[in-house]
Amino acid sequence: MNAHELNQRLCDSIDQVLAHLFPQGKKVGAEFVIGNLDGSPGDSLKIHCGGAKKGQWCDFAANKKSRTLLGLWAEVLGGNYAQACKEARSWLGIADDYSARFTRTMPVKKAAEKVDYSKVRNMLDDGVVERYLVNERRLDPVILDLYSVGQSADGNAVAFPFMETQSRDGEVSLGKSAYMVKFIKVAREDGKKMIWTQPSGVTDSLFGKKLKFAVGHWPKGVIVITEGEIDALSVASFGYHGVSVPRGAKSATGDGKSANDPWIEADFEWLANFERIYLWLDSDEAGQKAARDIAQRIGLERCFLVQTPAPYKDANECLMAGLRPQDVALAFEKAVTLDPANLVWAGEFEDKVLRRLFPPGGVEPGFEMPWPFPWKIRPGEMTVWTGFSGHGKTVCLSQVMVHLASEGQRVCVASMEVEPDKTLETFWCQANGGRFPWNWNEVCDLSEESKVDLGTRRFRERFKWLAERVLVFLPQDTPDGVGRAKWQKLVECFVYARQRYGCEQFVVDSLMMCVGRSEQEYQQVELFVNALSSFAKRHQVHVHLVAHSRKKDDEGKPPGKQDIAGPKETADIAHNVAVVHRNMAKAKKWQLLERELKDLDGMVCASPEKEDERRAGINEKTKQLTVVKAWHDGELHLLKQRNGDGELASKYLYYNANARQFVQESPWALTRQPDSWPVAYMNIGGASADGDLPTNAELQKPKPHLTI
Repeated sequence: MNAHELNQRLCDSIDQVLAHLFPQGKKVGAEFVIGNLDGSPGDSLKIHCGGAKKGQWCDFAANKKSRTLLGLWAEVLGGNYAQACKEARSWLGIADDYSARFTRTMPVKKAAEKVDYSKVRNMLDDGVVERYLVNERRLDPVILDLYSVGQSADGNAVAFPFMETQSRDGEVSLGKSAYMVKFIKVAREDGKKMIWTQPSGVTDSLFGKKLKFAVGHWPKGVIVITEGEIDALSVASFGYHGVSVPRGAKSATGDGKSANDPWIEADFEWLANFERIYLWLDSDEAGQKAARDIAQRIGLERCFLVQTPAPYKDANECLMAGLRPQDVALAFEKAVTLDPANLVWAGEFEDKVLRRLFPPGGVEPGFEMPWPFPWKIRPGEMTVWTGFSGHGKTVCLSQVMVHLASEGQRVCVASMEVEPDKTLETFWCQANGGRFPWNWNEVCDLSEESKVDLGTRRFRERFKWLAERVLVFLPQDTPDGVGRAKWQKLVECFVYARQRYGCEQFVVDSLMMCVGRSEQEYQQVELFVNALSSFAKRHQVHVHLVAHSRKKDDEGKPPGKQDIAGPKETADIAHNVAVVHRNMAKAKKWQLLERELKDLDGMVCASPEKEDERRAGINEKTKQLTVVKAWHDGELHLLKQRNGDGELASKYLYYNANARQFVQESPWALTRQPDSWPVAYMNIGGASADGDLPTNAELQKPKPHLTI
C-alpha cells in the first residue's frame, strides 16, 4: 500500500487517528483542535474532519500546514515521512512486504562488480566540472554536495552516484555509498554527449534517493521525478526533492515491456513512502509519453504531470533562465492529474446540460411525431420498433419517415423483407394522402382511360418529391431486392449515405434480415445493434431498427421489451423502444358482425313475424357495427425513452387504408373531426377513396391538407 492509499485509509478513520496522535485534543464543530504538534492543550492547530478538505491541517502558531493526514503524522515525528508511513501501516494493521510481493524466479547472474572508487573523485574547486555545473548550469554548490556529485579521476566528466535502493544507516558519500556511478563528459565529441557507467551489470534505480542530510523545508511525502540528473539537481535548487530516471525518457514498446521496468521494480518500496509524485520530464513527445508510462506503473492516483513553463524545455533551462522558486511552485500547483480518459468531471458537461435545459430558440432538438405524442425523433439516437408480425409496425414507421421527409429530412431505407417498389408504393400513398393523385369529386364523370391519363401525369410530377428524399438500400445478389444482407456492409453503406447524400433518418427492416437465428449468428446481434447505435451517435443521425416480437398464442395484448426476438441487449442498447399493436378485437368483431349481417340479409322469412325479427336483427347488428368501426385500429406504446424527459406514453390510432396512414381520430365517428383525415405530406394535394367519403355537411367545409 503506497502513501496515497495509506492517507485515504487514515482519513476513513480520521477521528480515531487524531485521538491516537493527540489524546488531549477535542472536536469543535467540523474541526479537531489541539495546541501544537507536541500535543499540548489549546486550539492553534486545527484539522478538517470532513468534506472536501478532510485531513488538511494548519498550525497557525508555528506557521506549518499540510494537505494530508499522513503529513500531519510525519510532522509529529519531526518530519520523518518514511517513519510515519511505517507507524501508520502498523496502526492500521497493514503488513506490506514488497520484497515478498514482487519475488519471482530470476535467472542466475554473476555477482555484480563493485564501484572502482579510484576512478572517481570529489569535485575540485574551480575545476572543469564545477565551472560547468555552477557557472553554466547554474546549480547551487550546496545541492551538488547534498547529492554527493563528484567528477572522474581525470577531471573531465561529471560523476553522478547512484545509492543503494534499500535504506541503511551510515554515512552517505561518493566514496562509500554508491553502488553505481554514471559519468557524463563535459566536452562533447562531434556534438555527441559521452555517457558511461561503472560497474556494468547492476540493476537500474533512481538517482538522488539517498542524500547526505535531510532538508527540513522540502515538502514532506513529495518527490519529483525528472528525465536527467541535472534536472533533478535543478528541482532541488527550487526547493523540492528531485530524482532522475537512470536511462532517460523511455516508454513501453509494442510488447508492453519498458526500460522503466527495472528501476520501478527496484524502487517500488521506496516510492511507496511518497503520497504525491510529480513527473517533470522534458516537454517533447518522448518525455510526455514516458511520463504517462511511468505513472501507469507507480500509481496514476498519486501522479501529477508538470508542464514546463514556456518557452523552456526542462527544469534546468528554467533554472538557467532565472525563474524564481515561486514561479516553479505555480507550475506545481497547475500540474495535471493523469486521469483515465473514462473519468470526466461534471463541469466538462456544463454547456451541454445548459443546452438541454434551455435549448437554442427554446425548442428541444428533434422532430415531432405525425400525431401529438410526448416523444421526439432526436439525432444521435436509435429506436427499436417492435410488435407482432402483421400488426402494422412497418406501415407506421414508413408514415413517420414520410412525415420527417416533409420536414426536410432525407431518409435511407433498408427494407429487405419487401420489394422496393412495394415499399415505395406505401411511401407514395402516405405522401400523397391517398392511393390516387386526385380528389374523388374530380374524376366522378371521367372515363377509366381519362382517369389513368390524369393519374399517370400527376404521379410522375409528384413522385419527384419522393425521389429527392428517399434513398433505398438493396441487398446484393437479389434480383427482386428482397433478401438478407451482411450487417457490416449495411453499416458501411449507411456511412456513405450520410457523408455523400446527407441522409439523416435510417431504417433497417428488419433485424433478422441482417443477423440470422443460428447460434453463431445470434452472437452477432449485439455487435450489429452496437454498431448501429455508434453510427447514430457518431454521425448525429437517427436509426430506426425493426425487430419482430416473439410469437404468442394470444396476441390480444401488446408485447413488452422482453418479448423482442433475440438477445435482451437489443432493447438495452436502444435509446427508445416503440411498440405498434393492432386491435385484434376490432378486426374479429367487425368480421363477425358483417358475416351475421350477410346471413340476415340473405334470410328468407316464412312469416311476417320472422321478417320483423330479421329486420330488427339487421338494425341491431348495424348499430353494433357502427360502434365497432369507431373503435381504434392500433396502439402506439413508447416503452423506453432514454433522453428528453424520459416520459412513457400510449396512443390509440385509426387506420386509413386508402392513404395507408394512421390518424388520431376515427373516420367512422358520427361527427367526423379534422384529425380523422389523412395528410397530404407532399403539400400538393391528396385523395379521398370511395370507401372514405365525407358527409354532406362536411362537403360544405374545406378539406384540411387535401386541396390541390
